[in-house]
Amino acid sequence: MKALSLTIVISLLTLIFACEDLPSEDARHLNPMDPDNPANENNFHAPTEPADPYPADQSENVSVKPTLSWQSTDQDGDTLIYNIYFGSRSQFGNNSFPPLIPGDILNETYEPDTLQEGTTYYWMVDVRDNHGHLSKGPPWQFKTESTN
Repeated sequence: MKALSLTIVISLLTLIFACEDLPSEDARHLNPMDPDNPANENNFHAPTEPADPYPADQSENVSVKPTLSWQSTDQDGDTLIYNIYFGSRSQFGNNSFPPLIPGDILNETYEPDTLQEGTTYYWMVDVRDNHGHLSKGPPWQFKTESTN
C-alpha cells in the first residue's frame, strides 16, 4: 500500500513539474477555465466599448430634457451593467471627468433631471458584464438649447 501511495505522489509531482516547464501557450489546454483558452467553449470577452451616443458628441441645441442613449454588446450574451458619468463643468470642476451617477444602469438609456439652458454637459459610459470584464467609453459632450 505504501509503495502504491508513493508511486501516486511521484507521478503527481512529475506531472506538476512537467507542466511548469511548458510555455504558458502550450499549457493552456490544461486549464479549461482559462478565458483565453481557444478550446474553451465558454470564452469570456469584454463588452464592446460604448458607442453611437445620443445626443451625438459635440451636438448643440439639445433639449433640456434629453434621453441619453448609447450602444454596447457582448458576444457572449452576458448581462451588461452600465456606469454613467454625467455633469456640467460646474459639477465636476477640475476633475478629469464628470461625477458617477449612483446605481447600476441595466439598459442603454439614461434620463437626467431637467438640464440648464445653454450649458455644456459632459458624459461617459463604462460597461461591464456579469463576469467583471470592463470596457470604458470615450468622453462625449453636448450643449443644451438656449431660449435667449
